[in-house]
Amino acid sequence: MQVGRSTHRNSARAVIIDLDGVLVNSEPLKYESYRRVLEGFSVKLDKTEYQDKGVGAARQEVCAWLVKRFRLPVSPEELGRIRSAAYRTLAHKQKPLLDGVAFVRACAPFLRVAVATSTEAEFARQALSNTGVAELVQFVLSDEDVQRHKPAPDIYLLGARKLNLPPASCVAVEDTAIGIKAARRAGLHCIARPNRFTAGQDFTEADLIVKSLTDPSVFDFLGISRRDEGES
Repeated sequence: MQVGRSTHRNSARAVIIDLDGVLVNSEPLKYESYRRVLEGFSVKLDKTEYQDKGVGAARQEVCAWLVKRFRLPVSPEELGRIRSAAYRTLAHKQKPLLDGVAFVRACAPFLRVAVATSTEAEFARQALSNTGVAELVQFVLSDEDVQRHKPAPDIYLLGARKLNLPPASCVAVEDTAIGIKAARRAGLHCIARPNRFTAGQDFTEADLIVKSLTDPSVFDFLGISRRDEGES
């Protein structure tokens, strides 16, 4: 556990969780989908550059960057359609992240749970259904629900509004600096759970930085207890 801005108990009433890299290990598959698409244009996508520019960003922003970066002979919209088709062949390989799933199960008896992701709705629903905790999530917000994507605060503001809660009563859980910025701009508290794709990013705006969402400091920060599975 690393301390961010604060580790005090707060009056959390809900958690709004990112999907990719928090509940499902989809970041490598996203990179692979973009790599395959660019290979069709005889372009090699460097993983480090993608990690810096693409991880955590919505498809629209990534495609606009790639078209400009590599001077591709297609529009960002067309590239997005090609990329979605490529990802559709990979999405079934998404695997749940066990600590994220355990976190949702631990929170659900005490807090309302929602998902806010930059992923397209089609893939978000599929990924969540594979985690086994879809029934514990009140709703899923995707890139299609807002005009401005992370790091803009819109998706988190919409999430708090749908929960009928002030943003300060919600805690965001993110794996990217882009997501943390979005949540902070919306007025939410933030827990960062970096992964190997995002470990080098700047998470200083997060209240708490952890390697696992089952770290006891997470539940202490939320002000809830964790009931182990099988405990009555």
